[in-house]
Amino acid sequence: MARTDKASLPEIPGFSPQPDGTLRNGTTGLVLINDPSSPDGRFRLEKVEDGETMIVAASDDVMDIEAAFAEAWLRHVAVHIGIGFNPDTRAADYEPPLESDLAREYDPILDLASRRLEDPYEISMDAWKQAGVAEFGPRTRH
Repeated sequence: MARTDKASLPEIPGFSPQPDGTLRNGTTGLVLINDPSSPDGRFRLEKVEDGETMIVAASDDVMDIEAAFAEAWLRHVAVHIGIGFNPDTRAADYEPPLESDLAREYDPILDLASRRLEDPYEISMDAWKQAGVAEFGPRTRH
C-alpha cells in the first residue's frame, strides 16, 4: 500500500481515520486511500479478502469513489439484513434494531447512495440474487 496523503482524503460517511492515514469502513472492510502517485486514480477503494488486496474502485473524481463505496456498502448491507432490507427504511425503524455500528452509519450512507446511485432497489435485488438470498423475475412496469 502506498503512502497516503492524509490531508486530502474526502469526508465520506461511514469511514473512520486509521493510524496509517487511510480511512476504513468497519461494516464492509473497505479502505479509502489517497495516493497522488497512483496511475489508476488518486483515490482508491480497496478490500482485503482471503489475504489478497482487491481494488474495488480507483478514480481522481471523489463522486465516482462515493458512488462505488455506496454501491459496495449497499450490496453488503442488503445481504446482511436480508429480504427485510429496504433503501427507504431508516435505521431507527428496523425491528429488531440494527447493530450499533451499522445503525450509526446507515442513514448517512443511504442518503449518499440515493444521491449517487441510479437505482438502489435494483442494486439490492441484484445483491440478493448473487448471494442466493432471493430470485426475482424480470421487472415489469404497469
